Amino acid sequence: MVHGMHWKRLFRLLGLTFVLAIAVSSIAAIRGYRLYDTANDAAGQVRYLIENGESVGTVPATAAFNPIFLQSMFGADPELNQQLSEALATAQREDPSLRQGEISAMMVTYRKNGNGDNADSGQAQDVAVHIFGDLPLGRRQISMARNGFFNVQIDRGLWDMGNSILSVLGRDLFIVSTDDEIERRQQDILEAILTGDILPLVDLISDAPLHYMIVFPNPRDMVPTKLRNHVQAVVAKGVLSSESAEHEITVLARNEKSASLVSSILYDFRTAAILALRSRFRGVVEDTPWGRQVPVWWANEMAGTLEQVSLTREDNVVSLKLSYQRTMVNATLKSIERFGRDYTRTRGVNEEKLDPRYVDAQYLKSRSPNHYWSTRHKWGPDWPFGAPTNALEQQLEVPQEQLPPVTQPL
Repeated sequence: MVHGMHWKRLFRLLGLTFVLAIAVSSIAAIRGYRLYDTANDAAGQVRYLIENGESVGTVPATAAFNPIFLQSMFGADPELNQQLSEALATAQREDPSLRQGEISAMMVTYRKNGNGDNADSGQAQDVAVHIFGDLPLGRRQISMARNGFFNVQIDRGLWDMGNSILSVLGRDLFIVSTDDEIERRQQDILEAILTGDILPLVDLISDAPLHYMIVFPNPRDMVPTKLRNHVQAVVAKGVLSSESAEHEITVLARNEKSASLVSSILYDFRTAAILALRSRFRGVVEDTPWGRQVPVWWANEMAGTLEQVSLTREDNVVSLKLSYQRTMVNATLKSIERFGRDYTRTRGVNEEKLDPRYVDAQYLKSRSPNHYWSTRHKWGPDWPFGAPTNALEQQLEVPQEQLPPVTQPL
């Protein structure tokens, strides 16, 4: 009798385990299908905007420049809000046609006037406003080269998505500031980035940490259709320095149920990105007969950064925070560099119909055999910001796992 009871318990345990396995598999399948469906929805949305020559989520410039709207977005820092309002007011006085445009995003960059150990504190200064949209300026659209590096290196779907996001932000990028010198320097940095030269940006970051805020005035049109009725506002902010970086994305949802959906989808996208970086792009540490090696250092670094992302939800607000150190800062800057060199190739060869050799020599400033990287570019994770060189710097450097040399450069 006792023996029979043991068998019954065993069968019950096996049955319960089987039911739980089916439940877990079903939940994973449902979330996987939802992620796939949402990604296809987003790709279809931006593809429609590109094919019809439209920009994503635009609002009239008069609404985006409205003092009430600016106060609601940037009012947490009165000094920043004041300088921002003054810069926009000056730009509209000098060029009244600016009010006739459509704005899809505004990025505000600034630094703080702290000193020494408090360099990252103090009041905002050197404020510049980068305005994306369809403005009456007739400038070209920014996009990635069809035969550039990104199209070869990353998955076609990811390339299309990245190119689409850049394109549908608008035809124009306009910079304004209350200080002509700051505006000129920001314009020079932009021009350098668009030719694949990140060193002016590196110099700017080396002087002092660069803070930023990005606001999308009409976020409903920049998200997939299935999330359109759930998202009310999207704000991104952060700071980038030579040693570290911090970023935060805040999504204001319609209600708690919408916030739960948005949070779940963001978590699934994060998980999918980590899996892609670890598997497809070989962002792992491999044991080989010659010791431990990292096939693709930047993929390993990005995957590790995503694994440290903090995703929180409180009421109807979803916040995504991430921070990283010097090596990931270099990976970020090199990604910007590659985009700029791809853009230069598109502009020179495809749009202006110039000889590729002339584009390489005149714009890309490269004398290497493949004419892709500039002569000042260096491979590996220790450029443009190098590893600590003295004992004090090594103590200040955040400890990281000692990894072997990379086998694939960036």
